[in-house]
Amino acid sequence: MGTYKSEREHEQSRSRTEESSHPAPRSDKHMPVVSMTWLRKCMLIGITLGLFLIGGSLLLYPSIAQGTRLLSIALLIIALLCYGGISIIVTWKAGPARQAALQEGTRFGILIGGIWMFHLVLESLIDMGRTASTISSLSIFVLIFLLYGVTGWRGARTSGRFLLGALAAVWSAMSSFLLLLPFAFLLTYILMPRLMQILATDYEYLHNSLRDLQAYSVYNTLNAGSSHAIETVIVALLLGSLGAFLGSWRRQQVHS
Repeated sequence: MGTYKSEREHEQSRSRTEESSHPAPRSDKHMPVVSMTWLRKCMLIGITLGLFLIGGSLLLYPSIAQGTRLLSIALLIIALLCYGGISIIVTWKAGPARQAALQEGTRFGILIGGIWMFHLVLESLIDMGRTASTISSLSIFVLIFLLYGVTGWRGARTSGRFLLGALAAVWSAMSSFLLLLPFAFLLTYILMPRLMQILATDYEYLHNSLRDLQAYSVYNTLNAGSSHAIETVIVALLLGSLGAFLGSWRRQQVHS
């Protein structure tokens, strides 16, 4: 009997050790529960909308897909398809910890997407001059980069996993881009005369073989989207990982 009691106490002690090394996701009564199916559908709808807008732009302005410009368009399409694959994989049969991380990523993604859209409107409507525009852009970038780190930190604190904290930051970057892309297309077509006025003296336009200014305005949106879709995920992964490391370290300190 004494031996059995000792073995049972040993098993309980080992179980507590394992739980402390892999803490369960922290519950948050104020955090709304988001269905993974609903989240996956929203991402896929955003990706489908983006592909539709790209295809429609190519039909309206086929000249933008000629020469080296085709590479930027192809990269944007590939990035969106990768977004779709990632969205399906990470939301499929997600456990509580991953759900908590994706939930944090979604919340910050909406915030970051709103900031990107505000910045785009500011650049399109207001001529602030080179110096003021540079300061404004740098301020927006710093703010968003900090938010990627905070997303990773929150994701790791909420889910209890370093990798899931990094996933939360990447998810926020993906979801924010899927909000920004259709808005950028909408703004391009609505403000076409204003954009044509701005881009008429643009260095890249003056040295580009595409002379149709309307077509170039659309291509400029596609080209910016191509680089943004890739770079924002890389930056989010790096800064989100840093934030996730700090978040998981802090959580371990609290539970130790």
